[in-house]
Amino acid sequence: MRWKQLSVFLENKPGALSEPCRLLAGAQINIRTFSLADTREFGILRMVVDDPDKARRLLRRHGFAVRVNDVLSSKYLTGRANWRRSWTGWMAAGSM
Repeated sequence: MRWKQLSVFLENKPGALSEPCRLLAGAQINIRTFSLADTREFGILRMVVDDPDKARRLLRRHGFAVRVNDVLSSKYLTGRANWRRSWTGWMAAGSM
């Protein structure tokens, strides 16, 4: 399954993560999953939300640098027999 992932660039300072989360909550946009990577100066919040287009517009309107990429979910493969072989075969065949 393909999802739209938003990457939001944040300054690495206390409270920086709360602002995009507050904006999304106020617009009733739910975060399905997220990860956060940081360096000394900045962080990247990567998340899948239930309305990526609305979230992108909202965050950009409030000055955030946002990038949208397609990502894949392997959740639906784990219930299948030989799912690892299926997953790697699918990737090797260039289906990504």
